[in-house]
Amino acid sequence: MQTLVPILQMTIPVIVLFIMIYLMLRAFLDHEHKKMALNIRAEQDKQLSPVKMQAYERLVLLLERIMPENLILRVSQPGDTVLSLQSSMIKAIREEYEYNMSQQLYVSALAWEGLIKSRDFLITLINTSASELSPGDPATELAIRILTKINQENINMVSNSLTTLKEEFQKSF
Repeated sequence: MQTLVPILQMTIPVIVLFIMIYLMLRAFLDHEHKKMALNIRAEQDKQLSPVKMQAYERLVLLLERIMPENLILRVSQPGDTVLSLQSSMIKAIREEYEYNMSQQLYVSALAWEGLIKSRDFLITLINTSASELSPGDPATELAIRILTKINQENINMVSNSLTTLKEEFQKSF
């Protein structure tokens, strides 16, 4: 028993010292790990920011291009009929959308959902307006009908989506 007391007097402080060193080392390594993770995140954000900015630019361009007044001016040809303008407009909307689908990775779900609603709203508006006219009528009648409906109902989902996208961009950057 007498030999046990000196052994315990020596081993207990050593064990306590090892535990303290272990806890301090673990805290230090945890802190370093968090610091490294923050540095990696900052570097990723630094590299991702230009890509995100470009995504917003592309989606704003998409919305501007499918804005009814811009779309009509861009796709209409002299001598077009209601049917040909309807087809050209829907084709242009779908091509713009398909070209920019990958940009949804860089914007919020709300912004992307607004873009989808804008696309669907515009296609429905074009089809509804075209169904009220004869397919052989001049394309100008379809253009006038579309623009009149937008002005009368004072609903332009494309403009609303554009506003949402711009607001989100300003909050992000």
